Amino acid sequence: MFSFNASIDIIWLIMPLILVIGSIHLFSIFQKWETAIRICTTLILLFIPIYFNSRALLLGNLLSICYFQKMEVNRRKYLVWLGITLIGIVLIFWKFTSTISRIHIWHISLNLLQKNWIKGLGSTPFNVAFNHEQAEWFARQSSLNTQVGLLANDGYYAFNDWLQIAIEWGIWGISISTIFLTWFICLVNEFRNNTLSFWPKYFIGALIPIITLSMVSYPLHKEPILALALILAWLLFCNLHLPAFFTKPNSTLTSFIRIIGLSMIVFVFGYRFWVQHSFEKIYNASVYEWKIGNRAEGLKIIDQIPDNILVSTHPFAVTKAYWFWQMDSVPKAIHLLESHHSFHCNQRNHTLLGRWYNETGDFAFAERHMLLSLHITPHLLESRFDLMKLYTKCGKKQKASYWARELIKFPIKVKNERADYLKN
Repeated sequence: MFSFNASIDIIWLIMPLILVIGSIHLFSIFQKWETAIRICTTLILLFIPIYFNSRALLLGNLLSICYFQKMEVNRRKYLVWLGITLIGIVLIFWKFTSTISRIHIWHISLNLLQKNWIKGLGSTPFNVAFNHEQAEWFARQSSLNTQVGLLANDGYYAFNDWLQIAIEWGIWGISISTIFLTWFICLVNEFRNNTLSFWPKYFIGALIPIITLSMVSYPLHKEPILALALILAWLLFCNLHLPAFFTKPNSTLTSFIRIIGLSMIVFVFGYRFWVQHSFEKIYNASVYEWKIGNRAEGLKIIDQIPDNILVSTHPFAVTKAYWFWQMDSVPKAIHLLESHHSFHCNQRNHTLLGRWYNETGDFAFAERHMLLSLHITPHLLESRFDLMKLYTKCGKKQKASYWARELIKFPIKVKNERADYLKN
């Protein structure tokens, strides 16, 4: 839930800087240094995403700066400055491989949307649906030795929050995304020249980097950033859209409504964090016992995690399944990992299931999972090696020879000792 992704998590550094950009003119004490402070803050806002190599966040910061700057410069200068900065971003930060990867992810995601635009995915996680859709797509290709084949990997996000919301929620997600984005764009257009009080302007300016990043990444599917975005949106809504009766000066009802909304957001996300942290402590204790050789104690500790939490949480389920396998309880390992697959799907899990089914002699299921593993992450030589061993064991010499040739001729994406070993 809190895995680090620099281009997303550094949003927390951006908010106070945007506050400085937007509010410095309000403080007479800083008037002498206002220009210098603006320039320094702007440079920092540009440097942070450049340092973390995040083009989308750089664009978001620039748009936020432009939003505040629009209040002080004429339209022609504003458009020229904005145009030059956008062209600069494209020229300096254009990364061909990254662009190809995103286009492929959007292509697979749009295929999912076509199939699920009414009802959405329901209880199926996006990660499971995406990886299986990607596997089906690669299975239909005549060759895996393509640029997309070398770049494709496990998919967890659509790299467009609004597209992913539409896929997950169907027509409801499409409606919510359309209404929110339309509302926000109208606010930006409506209030860029008027004399609003500071805070509504700041909430809009602070949301701009998050929404910009959400177009090409997944900040709204990271719970801390989602909580921040909801708080900003709720405060903006309270400041601009509550009926006049509720917004009288010193209105107790207004304060109550704002506090209730904020409390609900903080409670929901705070509770989820507390629960996750509690189970992670149990998990870490069990891993420690296992590593020092107390296997029985390790299993006893991890059994304290409720079954529904353990099965649905990736490291918990995979670790316990692997422990079962090490203890020669292969059927238990397979059952746990198959149950976990309803909540989480990746190439590694299918590789493990393929190998474990092979150990039990269930060659049909072993082949199915090994092919899924290959087509989810086509560049891995390990999957070709597993298929070659499986078909050799089954006596299917023609298929074994085919995958041996594929193993030899497929290019190495990342050179290491294991890849050299498989090639030779």
